[in-house]
Amino acid sequence: MDVGSALFRAQLLLKLCRARSAMNKHEEAMHDCQTAYRAVTEPGPGVPVSPARVREALEARASAHEHDKNFDGAVADLRAALDKAPAGEKAQELQQRLSHALDRQRRWQCVDPSDRKAWQDNRCGHPGDPKSGRDHRAVLELPANLDQLAPEAQCGWVNRQYRKLARVWHPDRYKGVKARAERKMRECAEAKEVLVRQLRCSEHKGR
Repeated sequence: MDVGSALFRAQLLLKLCRARSAMNKHEEAMHDCQTAYRAVTEPGPGVPVSPARVREALEARASAHEHDKNFDGAVADLRAALDKAPAGEKAQELQQRLSHALDRQRRWQCVDPSDRKAWQDNRCGHPGDPKSGRDHRAVLELPANLDQLAPEAQCGWVNRQYRKLARVWHPDRYKGVKARAERKMRECAEAKEVLVRQLRCSEHKGR
């Protein structure tokens, strides 16, 4: 494949990456972004690397990371993209995106509101505010009407969803990217631990 065709294919892959990411096809999206990134960073012998094309690939990959709640990856890619942006409006736009991603990364790191020191150090907000910190209910895909259920039913949902998602994300079973499975499995375990304590499931067990 000649250089022009390879770069054209990279542009198509970036569009496909964005589309698949919006459809929550995260691993397919990331594969497209990675392939496009390699194409623009390694265009071929004697062909100069275009900073603008690399920046575009980094931006697309950062968006894919954000959709998948991988804020560490998003922050790293946006920082790299900002380094390749010329001064002006584009740099300002990337700086705003980076600031937004850093804020989301910080809040995602706010795992346990009972750990007051970590909560304060990470500026997570008030521990009693459900909008502060990581949304563990979203991680475990719990129903929106959870608070309207009886305590035993709430705890039942937490345990069932954890078991269901553990079967999906266990690294020994998962067929996709192992690093992603490990991250998702860890987040599910953290969500269960915090919610079981918040909902006082040990008090309702066996009732």
